[in-house]
Amino acid sequence: MKKAVTDFVASCLVCQQHKYLASSPQGLLQPLPIPQAIWEEVSMDFIVRLPKSQGHDAILVVVDRLSKYGHFVPLKHPYTAKTIAEIFVKEVVKLHGVPVSVGAAKCSPFEIVYGRPPPALTRFIPGETAVEAVAQELQTRDEALTQLRFHLTRAQDMMTKYANRKRKPAEVKVDDWVYLKIRPHKQTSMPTRLHPKLSARYFGPFKVLQQIGKVAFKLQLPDTSRIHPVFHVSQLKIAVGTKQVEKDLPDELQAAGPMFWPLKILDRRQQQRNKELIPQILVEWQEGGKEGATWEDVLTIQEQFPDFNLGDKVEHQAVGNDRVWRVYERKKKGNKEGKRC
Repeated sequence: MKKAVTDFVASCLVCQQHKYLASSPQGLLQPLPIPQAIWEEVSMDFIVRLPKSQGHDAILVVVDRLSKYGHFVPLKHPYTAKTIAEIFVKEVVKLHGVPVSVGAAKCSPFEIVYGRPPPALTRFIPGETAVEAVAQELQTRDEALTQLRFHLTRAQDMMTKYANRKRKPAEVKVDDWVYLKIRPHKQTSMPTRLHPKLSARYFGPFKVLQQIGKVAFKLQLPDTSRIHPVFHVSQLKIAVGTKQVEKDLPDELQAAGPMFWPLKILDRRQQQRNKELIPQILVEWQEGGKEGATWEDVLTIQEQFPDFNLGDKVEHQAVGNDRVWRVYERKKKGNKEGKRC
């Protein structure tokens, strides 16, 4: 009887979609291999939303994965992939040569252009130079790089050891049915339901079509979905009981779902956040009406809707979803009744 009750509760569709997963997340840490030479493998990233300095409000960061030497290049919005490629050649390739792989692209620029791996670089061989000072310098450099790789490998192994204490190996396999946690994909600046905390944590189940690497899987999502079908195993939960195929994803992840666009600005304010005043605007959305108006950060609207004119005049004073209904003031001396507005 106890086993039957346990199996019945575990196979509950509502429970599987709404309950928080209390066990350790799946997927062991997969560290990147240590490069064999400096500037052989680099990583790229962007720092954005910075105060403007001579028109620059972003930084391109390029770091060598072995020596940790970095280049920080200022950028101006808007910038394109072509602009970034030109800056990369001018600031990095000119000084260090073409890398074997780029962390952002997962392959080398040579392979992207010519479709084949780049030729191997010539390494230093003891005795190939007649100048003893040069040979000694190169020998010392190789010893330093060998020691650097040893310490990086030891630190990486220690990090992997402690990280995997709170993780477990992936249990998902191809042809399994899993529930998908899609909260990381939901829009946070768009009008949402009244009580988003009560929405389902997982959706599905969906069939696993293919394993990508060791900790990623490709799912059979509905044809109308507009998100990438490959997910980390920590976002998946194996389905228990009868599998009822999920026909649709939430509206915000559907290609045919409602698209929210800002219609006009109703009000402005300064919101204090982390000891800073953040400019916000009260936006009326095309599909939400004035009742669905929400307070949004000006920077967020500028990034998501660059064509929207933020210089429009405020039509009238209004309130958003986070409005305060009543504001009370402290009673003043000589006044029996406190003022209320």
